[in-house]
Amino acid sequence: MAKRICCPNILCKSTDVVPVSTKTKFSLRKAVIDGTVGSLFTPLEQLLAQQAALTESMAKRNLYAKIAGKCLRKSLNSVGNTFMEILAKKFEEELKLKMLRAKKECKYNPTRFNQMLATYGGAETAKRLISNARKTGNTSEGFSTLFLCGRLDLSMEDSVCKAEYAPLFTDKEIAYCKEVLGIDKIQTETD
Repeated sequence: MAKRICCPNILCKSTDVVPVSTKTKFSLRKAVIDGTVGSLFTPLEQLLAQQAALTESMAKRNLYAKIAGKCLRKSLNSVGNTFMEILAKKFEEELKLKMLRAKKECKYNPTRFNQMLATYGGAETAKRLISNARKTGNTSEGFSTLFLCGRLDLSMEDSVCKAEYAPLFTDKEIAYCKEVLGIDKIQTETD
């Protein structure tokens, strides 16, 4: 008895007339020996060729995606690295180094400051902390801890006052940091 059966293999869209017996069970071993696997319609060589072609095309797509991603990253890095972005990154790196030194030398772990750096970046973190301190009239906990340790050179305010980072901040923000550090008083006394 022969029936027309559609191939269940997604890649194969053939329909063949296959002898179907209701009395015998399908045997994978017999199917492999007879040259068919899976759908009973596609010979083993065709299945292997289809798989090789699919694997090759997927490998090519992955390679093209990697190359495109690298090219895109390079072009974005070359275009996106403006002077201000480079300066902001340098400022953030300086803050991270100071944070590690404060942890090592003063036994102070600025957890919240570290979280803010990770979330907002260095310049934005400094702006937020300065704004909050100006509104409340109180310096941050980290500044107070570093003051008690005698290491204000490790403070964020000290980095803000550096001339190289002046383009990142407003005159008011820099003036506040100088006031807190007492830099204006020291310069006035020496003049």
